[in-house]
Amino acid sequence: MKSKPTRMLVVLIVAMGVVFLFAAVAAAWTPVSTTPLNGPVTQADLPPRAAVSWTPTPVADDALVHMPGTQPFGAFLDDAVTCTEGCHGNYDQQIEPGFLWKGSMMGQSARDFIFWSTMTVAGQDSIWAIGSPNAVDICERCHFPKGWVEGRSDPPNASAMTGGDFDGVSCDVCHRMVDPFFEDTYAGTRDGDDWQGYWDEAGNTGPGSGTLSQNMADGTRVVDAGVVQALSYFNGNAYYGPDNRPEPATYTENGGGQYVLSPEMDKRASFADAPEYHPRLYSRYHKSKYFCGSCHDVSNPVLANLAYAGTPPGDGTTVLPSEELPASAYFHVERTFSEFMLSAYAQDGGAAGIGPFAPGSFPTSRPGDNIATCQDCHMRDAAGYAANPNIPGVVYRTGDPNTTGSTEHLASGQPTHDLTGGNMW
Repeated sequence: MKSKPTRMLVVLIVAMGVVFLFAAVAAAWTPVSTTPLNGPVTQADLPPRAAVSWTPTPVADDALVHMPGTQPFGAFLDDAVTCTEGCHGNYDQQIEPGFLWKGSMMGQSARDFIFWSTMTVAGQDSIWAIGSPNAVDICERCHFPKGWVEGRSDPPNASAMTGGDFDGVSCDVCHRMVDPFFEDTYAGTRDGDDWQGYWDEAGNTGPGSGTLSQNMADGTRVVDAGVVQALSYFNGNAYYGPDNRPEPATYTENGGGQYVLSPEMDKRASFADAPEYHPRLYSRYHKSKYFCGSCHDVSNPVLANLAYAGTPPGDGTTVLPSEELPASAYFHVERTFSEFMLSAYAQDGGAAGIGPFAPGSFPTSRPGDNIATCQDCHMRDAAGYAANPNIPGVVYRTGDPNTTGSTEHLASGQPTHDLTGGNMW
């Protein structure tokens, strides 16, 4: 074992070596003058991999990253713990939404180490391309939706995120989401009018039929109209027309995190016969294939809006390309939903699965056990309760008309909230 003086000598030699190393680097490095004779510093004056500083533009005022939908401070959401440790947890870990969601990639979207690495690279690329890291805002929209909509995406490095923001795509994010094209869904022209088959609404023949599902859909439609009429263009004008549809006829999908969140506390979900334990609304959107496309088709608005850099909000005239066009029309980042839409499963009525997903082996709520939506696989039906069965009126769902406790949605089981996917952790 080395003696104490010997160890001290080793430490001294190492320390001197570090000092000499830094001295050598400093001597070899010639800093770029910040006041060159030929004028201000430009990118061309800088050595490779150096960056100029920038004056931050608040994300909410940056035309490059603006997209339609609810904007920061447009809604305030409950923390996930109010659901997972309340009515929707602590009764059956095999099916309860609270327990299953905790281990899902939705619940971990803000903690995913791959996401953080990717976001860092995106920030560096953004600084290089547009002189600020604001492009990172499109990452935070879907990975930190609570923090984003509550106005904590500035600065765009997630440093302002706090507490429940790190629960990612939490309960209120999905269960406060509004269909931006609700009028077309209601009319059966967007996702079909097979009310009794695709939508699994017992006895419903459409508007005016008087069934529970239809009456509940009528009520949701009224509330939705109030939500979308409050949305505006970047220029400050109303984004929705008097027919409750987006003003630009070319805007036909809300991918890339262009979600609409209700400012009201009503919880929206896919069953009309759930108990009135808290304010709730029946939402066909939640069992539509279009629901998942809100975040799982990502495009880069920065490149689409590049010609409008520096445009101030509220000028009353400017319409950004990201407000006129569907996200699929500009540069892609991810195309998960688009790929699904090109598959046989997304066509009217869906398609039969194969192998372990074949009809008879893999039950769904669709006629013939077809697979027709993202949820059919990623939130597969199972038998159980959505909330603690001690709550009066909670329905036991199986997806089997002979055993289910529902008389309104006979083919629908309880959606499994583990959001099953191909993730390796």
